[in-house]
Amino acid sequence: MTTTIQAQVSQATLSKVSRLFNASLTDCFNELLQNARRAGASVVIVTLTRDCQLVIMDDGVGIANPQTLLTLGKSDWSSEIQQQEDPAGMGIFSLANRNVLIRSHNWQVQLTPAHFAGEAIAVVEPCEMISGTRLSFRVEEAETSSFNRKIEQIAKFYPLPVWLNGEEISRQAFLSEALYVENWQGLRIGIRQKYQWGSTASINFYGLILDQALPSLCCNGETLLGRVDVVDCPQLKLVLPARKETVQDEFWSNLTIEVQRILYRYVATLDHHDLSHLQWQKAKSLGIELSVARAILDGFVPETANSYDVDRGIPMMITERTLLINIGDLACGEQQVFWRAFQQAKLDYEPVNPNQDYVGYPWYDRLACLSNVRFEIEQGGTVVEIQQWCVGRSSGSSESVDQIWAIAQITDSLLNSQEIRFACEVLLVEDPEEYCDHKVEQTPIVLSQSANLSVDDLAELLEAAYFSFNEDYDANSLYTQQEDFREIAYERAAKALLTDQAAFQSRIEMVAARHLSWMVPLSQKLEIRLVPRGVDDPVMSVEMRATD
Repeated sequence: MTTTIQAQVSQATLSKVSRLFNASLTDCFNELLQNARRAGASVVIVTLTRDCQLVIMDDGVGIANPQTLLTLGKSDWSSEIQQQEDPAGMGIFSLANRNVLIRSHNWQVQLTPAHFAGEAIAVVEPCEMISGTRLSFRVEEAETSSFNRKIEQIAKFYPLPVWLNGEEISRQAFLSEALYVENWQGLRIGIRQKYQWGSTASINFYGLILDQALPSLCCNGETLLGRVDVVDCPQLKLVLPARKETVQDEFWSNLTIEVQRILYRYVATLDHHDLSHLQWQKAKSLGIELSVARAILDGFVPETANSYDVDRGIPMMITERTLLINIGDLACGEQQVFWRAFQQAKLDYEPVNPNQDYVGYPWYDRLACLSNVRFEIEQGGTVVEIQQWCVGRSSGSSESVDQIWAIAQITDSLLNSQEIRFACEVLLVEDPEEYCDHKVEQTPIVLSQSANLSVDDLAELLEAAYFSFNEDYDANSLYTQQEDFREIAYERAAKALLTDQAAFQSRIEMVAARHLSWMVPLSQKLEIRLVPRGVDDPVMSVEMRATD
């Protein structure tokens, strides 16, 4: 015996219809405005009365058969509308949690949550003939505070005029501010900048706005996003019943690929671009021929220990003297002392930061590259590697040597290499096992006999090499942490460069400048005198006037 089964809708499902939508005014507005548009309306009129009754009227064809209101999944839309939009026949159930009076043609019906759930029978009554459809229901007082804003947001990109309490709501074309627009299979696809519009909306389905992820592209410092305006596209289907996202089918996959193509076609209209070589190849695989990225790189800037320091070098055009500085393997302190020495050496190069995104472009692959940096110390006619010299040196020491050398390798595009050597004034010999908070005090400082650093110079070098902001919630502010660190770095630099007496005086001057100068009246000065016990004459005098 053959058994057959057939899909049905159970009564239990009807009892749950109030959960098809979240019962918000936004859901109600969206569904009712979409119904008015499908019904051929030319205008929608919304009125909120003083007793919190919301009335929504349109001049469309109306509802011929009131039974369709409570038939889940069934609608009276024309075959053309059915083909174009695949309506769910559930939109009216967005009102399932409310008491709503519906009028159309010459009938009216009052529906309650029990009617929508199939728990009660609704009585259709005759009424005066009207054009279109009229719905009214009560809104909660709490909902009225955001009422105007919500209806204005929903009507902003709606294709029909909407009047609210006697005034027409301002509307805007969805792609009115797009940088570039193309038509594709009943869609208008535009390209916009990420922050060009406040909304993150990506798809306009006849006024129903979807926030759906579409391909993006970073170009010339801007993030470019695709935006889709539906004109007449039956292939683009929405997930029912809420219709808040698209069905991830083959058409959607093809659409995302087409958005990628349009992004690249927009880039092709620009005077120049900075796309990576991989992106350039991706465009080519999609059939879009782009010019190579503009030959510009950021001027070299050494890394600092402070992650909040995001200083970028000035963009530089590529020339025959451009040199990639690839020293990312060095610690921050080593990068800082190398860069100071490189600048002082006045070598005939234009140093830039490497950018691996450009590997593959001919202009980038031709560039010479500096790498493999190491340091040597010369003392008493003997030259040793820094690692060898460090053996036996105490933590936090400062020492002067005959000469410090930085050695690096420069390799051209044909893999020909040459070694360059130039003098350094200072070297920070840090222990990679020490935490950053202690390195400024414990790192040995090596100074060349010919060093010409001021205390400020060395303190700034120590700050760049070792200051890192502590993000703990109970820590001091960035400014306070930085000022505290600068005192420590300044004291360390003074001890390394000055006599004990001069370093002590320098320390007193810095502390007084930070903590006391603001207390001095503008018309007076502050004088600090240090006098040893039993001696009349001071060994140190610090004079300070009020700060501005």
